[in-house]
Amino acid sequence: MKTLSGLTAALLLSAYCCTALASGADEANREFIRQQESFSQQLRGQDNAPLRQMLEQQVRQNPLSADDARFIGELKQRQQEAQQDKPTHGALYFVSFAIPQAGLKRMLTEARRYDIPATLRGMVNNDMKTTATAVMALVQDGSASGVAIDPTRFR
Repeated sequence: MKTLSGLTAALLLSAYCCTALASGADEANREFIRQQESFSQQLRGQDNAPLRQMLEQQVRQNPLSADDARFIGELKQRQQEAQQDKPTHGALYFVSFAIPQAGLKRMLTEARRYDIPATLRGMVNNDMKTTATAVMALVQDGSASGVAIDPTRFR
């Protein structure tokens, strides 16, 4: 009986430790993602004019041959002609309130930046008021322009 109780205690202790370790790993992963997002924001905010100038200088110093320039021009012309015949369809950005709010805000900001409509499949808890409140919480700072609710787009 003591052996069984000892075994049970050991199993419970190991289950508790595994849960604690997994929780710590999740928090470490979240912190890593926060750091990467912060670094990405810093890179976006940096002035890239010196890099652009260096690249433009390299292009000026290493011009294309006449044959290469003509070839690229022909490819460009063919691409433009091919695109004229095709109907233009915009992109859609599918989002969900299952995504944590910080990530969802970032996604909606990116969607606004590229002028891509963000689309939800349905309402939060099938309640329009709850959904409207959730959307307002996301767009109140002005970084996102809103979302559309359209379940048919998810087919």
